Amino acid sequence: MAPLVGLIGCFQAVEAFKLLSGAGRAHQGLATFDGLSGQWRHFQVPRDPACPACGNR
Repeated sequence: MAPLVGLIGCFQAVEAFKLLSGAGRAHQGLATFDGLSGQWRHFQVPRDPACPACGNR
C-alpha cells in the first residue's frame, strides 16, 4: 500500500509544481487511480453556475 500512496503523492506534487511554475498543462477534472489495474479513470463533471469557487470561470 505504501508505494500506491507515494505514487498519488508524486502526482499531486507534479501538479502543484506545474501550477506554481506555469510549466506544462495542469490536470483538469476529477480522476481516480485503480491500484490493481494501474489505470487512471477520469470523470467529466460540469461546473455548477451557483458555485462561488468555479461557477464564473
